[in-house]
Amino acid sequence: MSLVKTEAIVLRAISYHETSSIVRIFAEKSGVVSVIAKGARRLKSPFRGYLEPFNHVEVIYYYKATREVQTLANVELLRAYFADFPDVDKLLLPYSILEYLEKFTVPGAESREIFKLVTTTFKLMEERPEMMELYFAQFLLDFSSIHGYRISITNCGNCGKQVRRAYYDLKDGKFYCDECSYLVEKSFIFLDSNVLRALDYLARGEVEGIPKFCNEKDVIRLIEFLMRWIAFHFGVKMELKSFKVFSMIKRA
Repeated sequence: MSLVKTEAIVLRAISYHETSSIVRIFAEKSGVVSVIAKGARRLKSPFRGYLEPFNHVEVIYYYKATREVQTLANVELLRAYFADFPDVDKLLLPYSILEYLEKFTVPGAESREIFKLVTTTFKLMEERPEMMELYFAQFLLDFSSIHGYRISITNCGNCGKQVRRAYYDLKDGKFYCDECSYLVEKSFIFLDSNVLRALDYLARGEVEGIPKFCNEKDVIRLIEFLMRWIAFHFGVKMELKSFKVFSMIKRA
């Protein structure tokens, strides 16, 4: 058994027995980890109030390779993201990020680059909530790139011609131009010139310029494409509960 000290983001916590909690954290040094916080729900517990979703904490836990759940020894709060956030609906996108971390990161693997991406994204979302959708899109693009799946939409996947707008085939993961769009079956996402331009801006880190030419529908289509891109390349068929609710609210 060894002691691990690392910064982490709290993903979620569930009650365990009468006074304890099982907490899922995304740790900078060890990816997604489950820890038991013994007595965490007691009024005088030193853990109380620190193990809430989005909290940026420093934890010390006892690690044993044969255990699925490690034992939390200490926790210190570094920052409580979205603690006083006025718009509850907007929190659906940060919750989507927590879902991504839990479902797409490797347990036990060092995750410093992803960890920095998450904390930077949360900080930006807190400071500029009106830009939250675009910061979420930036997160998705960077998350994909860090894992080796960079997006380059310049030429048609069939004829090789340069594209000004594209049809993304959800089955084969290729992009097709107008002339070759007949090859695309029913499952596709149409990316017009505004969405392709937005992708270029994201790739260059110029997210602040996107609202000048993209409307809300363009941004939602951009996000849906990025999520489908990640699902295709990770080989995972999934639906984020938080984003599903967000989409329903936007379409209402």
